[in-house]
Amino acid sequence: MKSEIKSYLKLLSKYLHGQKMKVLLLSLVLICGIILQLINPQIVRSFIDTALNNDNYSLLTKMAILYVSLAIIQQLLSLVTTYLAQKVGWSATNSLREDLVEHCLHLDMDFYKGKRPGELIEIIDGDVNILFNFFSRMGIVLVSNSILLIGVLLMYFREDFRIGIAQVIFSAIAFWALMKFKNIGTKYWKENRRITTKIFGFVGESISNTEDVKGNGAKDYVMHRLHKLQKEWLPSRKKSSVAGWSMFMVMLALQAIGFAISFIIGTYLWKRNVVSIGTIYLFFNYANYLVRPIDAIQRQLQDMQSAGASISRIEELLLRESIVRDSKSNLIIDKNPHLTVDNITFGYEKDEEILKNISFKIEDSKNIGLLGRTGSGKTTLARLLIRFYDVNSGEIRLGNHNIKDISLQELRSKVAYVTQEVQLFNGTIRDNLTFYNEAISDDLIYEAIREIGLQEWFDKFPKGLDTVLGTNGVGLSAGEAQLLAFIRVLLKNPYMIILDEVSSRLDPETERQLQNTIIKLLQGRIGIIIAHRTWTINFVDEIMILENGKILEYGKREELESDIDSQFYNLLKTGLQEEAVV
Repeated sequence: MKSEIKSYLKLLSKYLHGQKMKVLLLSLVLICGIILQLINPQIVRSFIDTALNNDNYSLLTKMAILYVSLAIIQQLLSLVTTYLAQKVGWSATNSLREDLVEHCLHLDMDFYKGKRPGELIEIIDGDVNILFNFFSRMGIVLVSNSILLIGVLLMYFREDFRIGIAQVIFSAIAFWALMKFKNIGTKYWKENRRITTKIFGFVGESISNTEDVKGNGAKDYVMHRLHKLQKEWLPSRKKSSVAGWSMFMVMLALQAIGFAISFIIGTYLWKRNVVSIGTIYLFFNYANYLVRPIDAIQRQLQDMQSAGASISRIEELLLRESIVRDSKSNLIIDKNPHLTVDNITFGYEKDEEILKNISFKIEDSKNIGLLGRTGSGKTTLARLLIRFYDVNSGEIRLGNHNIKDISLQELRSKVAYVTQEVQLFNGTIRDNLTFYNEAISDDLIYEAIREIGLQEWFDKFPKGLDTVLGTNGVGLSAGEAQLLAFIRVLLKNPYMIILDEVSSRLDPETERQLQNTIIKLLQGRIGIIIAHRTWTINFVDEIMILENGKILEYGKREELESDIDSQFYNLLKTGLQEEAVV
């Protein structure tokens, strides 16, 4: 319990810190509403007693007008409370959502291997939405209803100490009962959120791979798996719902007890001429007001159950640290750097080695073609150069600096990595090229298009940069998507470019068309081209062939082409793809 409260307070202090004035105003409005709730029953009590004892219609009319006026003011205050609560809640949850997305973007790729997109969406959106009420009202409602509860008890003592003592005892028992049931639901809500996330992850994964599911006849498997997950979900949902409703049933029982106490003691005092009929109504009304704050506190505690599970999952995500540590240095990569890979070894798991003792050097403006069968370590090497992962041993240097000593922002601004899967967003071509960076002008974009010889191709878009693309580049061929990726790279103006089988999904004719663009793109830059066809790298300076994580062959392309004993010569001669290596 203490750890939960600590977590709640930590989140509240962080995400409500910038909204102090709004929270203060919300608190003042709530307190004003509480005062009116305490005053209105007093007016009704006076109205009843006045009506029973005399015919002062003028006074009765004034009291009625006062009551209606205060009731209208109370409703207006309720409206203002709702507006401020929404404002505070959405601002806080949006800030939390942004922090979670930014945190996920800084995590290493190893984190994403064990997480489905749907799972992260459920945490970032689903769990954060659950916390909306937590941020907008929970703390304030708990405090304001506690004040209301104390105010009602004081009003009881003001009328008669006996009913005051009775209601204090009742309130203590009510709180004890609520706290007894409070902890029941948290574990069930947490389990329910876990299974919900699992289902979202599976559905998201299935939808994103619709083509493969249909093409391989896996629809029955998907439906069977979904049915199995839903069967697992139902018992968890039942338990969490029963836990919530059990608190509601306890609340109804407490409400009945509160009314009974008011009627019994009120009638007793009235028979002894201690209180009037109007005061009995006051007791009954305050009993309802006594139950209201307890009910509100109960609902907030119930929300706290689900919020506790969500906070736990959010904290778990925020506490996850990237294995790839970002450097805090201000090192700037020198222009025209060289790349040195010095005896590196790497494996995704502790007991495996994907790359073993790899060493090579690429001078400025030189290009290297990287060949090897599937699983030889080509893409792994590319991921190490961009620091998606860190080497287990050895060193990678860009210029005179170990890339671990360069900040990730600086490194990835100077090194471009293009894969065969080009990510395009639902937006204009301009937005997809600039990633919504308004500092990049249209003139710069058109200059980049002309520089790599794509003006004629780009002119086919009637709306130019304002052409809207569908999600994942719907409306473009794979080759056109790659051309947009090349324009992105040129706008970035990197010192080194890594092309990871960017043409593997293209037909040979389209691939040949891209080759001229690639040559222009790599001019004056270090280039690493991972290829699956030997003729796609006939312009590079050097060739490296990997086999089982080791360098099988490495040398100047022209020398290897003329060496009848080289693996590269045999590849050129047979024209086979990477699977023919060795």
